[in-house]
Amino acid sequence: MVNRGAGLTDIHTTDGCETSPVLYVDDGLIAGRDAHVRTVVKEHYEDFVTDKRTLFLDDGEQIPHLGMIVTRENTVITLDGSGYVRTLVKEHEESASAMDASRPMDYPEASLFDEPGRCECVREVIGKLMWVARTSRPSIAFTVAYLARFVDAWNEAAEKGLAQLLRYLRAHPFSQISFGRLVNEEERRAPVDVHVFWDVDHAGYPPTRRSTTGYAVYVRSERLWTLVDWSSRKQKVVDTSTGQAELISLHEATFGGFLPAMSLVEELVGTERLQGGKHGVMHCDIEVAIVWVCNGYSAKVEHLRKSQGVAVVSLYEVFAAQLFGRCELRFVAGKENPAGIFTKPLGPQKFREAVVMLDEPEISYDSGCTDAREELRKCTRGTLA
Repeated sequence: MVNRGAGLTDIHTTDGCETSPVLYVDDGLIAGRDAHVRTVVKEHYEDFVTDKRTLFLDDGEQIPHLGMIVTRENTVITLDGSGYVRTLVKEHEESASAMDASRPMDYPEASLFDEPGRCECVREVIGKLMWVARTSRPSIAFTVAYLARFVDAWNEAAEKGLAQLLRYLRAHPFSQISFGRLVNEEERRAPVDVHVFWDVDHAGYPPTRRSTTGYAVYVRSERLWTLVDWSSRKQKVVDTSTGQAELISLHEATFGGFLPAMSLVEELVGTERLQGGKHGVMHCDIEVAIVWVCNGYSAKVEHLRKSQGVAVVSLYEVFAAQLFGRCELRFVAGKENPAGIFTKPLGPQKFREAVVMLDEPEISYDSGCTDAREELRKCTRGTLA
């Protein structure tokens, strides 16, 4: 049994087919093929006492789960948090003006004022927004993470930011994440690989000038892209250069999103379905960090090993030495990188485009990306060291 944060996951094998029971506090979920799920449920009733009725996700059924509605239509499973968002906005509509917003946020100003009584109410709404951003609405993850930094010292600028976010959600309450199912045997045996898009906004946090790291993790099989994880977080210290910010961001995305996703996918589908064994691709629109990683060393960032635990050699072992499987670094154009939505506010048009791109990255795996290792072998070693 594997402990994954607040949940417990166990891989259960029945007649050669795996199912995954997941326990979250007092709610549970069992994922797998229908017949095998029913077999596991029967075994659980024989071994455990439960006072809850088991709900099966059949076509057309709606199952409430932790504020969301889980549905299945044909080959698509959907987590729908739209009702939760509407309720949240209605409960706190006094914080929003009459005019709707076309995007979640602008950068707040640095003006401050303390209202201790207000902070308690703010913690509640920010906590609900964090749940929405983490489960069914990745496009607001950056905005919610930004506002959450002010809960202990609420200020006028954060109040305006919260009001804008609520106005945006009132105008756009639709909050869903969909997971396509591979229906025929040929699709089920198709190769699977992990793709991570990452980005960094250097010194983008105005009060402290810290950088922001963002990444999106996808599992890809045939034509099907499935977003399974995402993150938007402020870096711990101020970076003295864009290169340092990029390297720290790459380290966070690799060890926080990429390798855990690789391990989980291997655990669920087996190595035989991973392309060439264990296969994953890291996409970015940043070159200097890739050069350092492919060289395996840079004196300019050696101090990060002590100050932040970020070592170039660790990334070299992942992507160049291939110690964790066939892991690649690939360069992708900035306009094709969906991770940008997790690092900075975007204008209305760019935000709409980024939301669409987040559902399915618009890149060609065969020709739209460049294998960073092949390209960087053409560079002179040490040029950027």
